[in-house]
Amino acid sequence: MAAGTATLRFIRENRLDEQAREGGKQLLAYLGQIQRGSRSIGDVRGRGLMIGVEAVDTDVLPERQGGYPPSPAMARRIQAEALRRGLILELGGRHSSVVRFLPPLIVSHAQISQIATIFREAVKAAEGGQ
Repeated sequence: MAAGTATLRFIRENRLDEQAREGGKQLLAYLGQIQRGSRSIGDVRGRGLMIGVEAVDTDVLPERQGGYPPSPAMARRIQAEALRRGLILELGGRHSSVVRFLPPLIVSHAQISQIATIFREAVKAAEGGQ
């Protein structure tokens, strides 16, 4: 109980909820830029620092709803390329085609920028650009 109380106090005193909200906005903005320059990134969504990026297959026709089908293979390639560069990402979502970002609440703006840079490089490499 004491540890839990101390943790909640630390979160409140350091406004980690606000930091997560602002960091999430920053990361979503970076990921949106990456999405616009990529052929394999579909939906980018999240709340706070819990963000998912859908990998899609644009080499086939869009589904009836208008979106491209998920690409678990591309998600795995992006994950592997990110790991080679030092960024650990999870996969989940529909068909394990969503790359998940789950940074700690104390992540800095500089670290978010570094995460986005690594992810951009990983996507380029996974798409065959490097």
